[in-house]
Amino acid sequence: MVIHCSAGAGRTGCFIVIDIMLDMAEREGVVDIYNCVRELRSRRVNMVQTEVQY
Repeated sequence: MVIHCSAGAGRTGCFIVIDIMLDMAEREGVVDIYNCVRELRSRRVNMVQTEVQY
């Protein structure tokens, strides 16, 4: 499945974070949304653009 928003950042970032957090929750039993978003944004500007998306 491929999901892409107009700029490939905001909503796409949300789906990427959700996927990563589901894997992390299954493997480790915890999630770290803040650091996941921080890491994504260090690699691509504006991943998860708005507070609502976060």
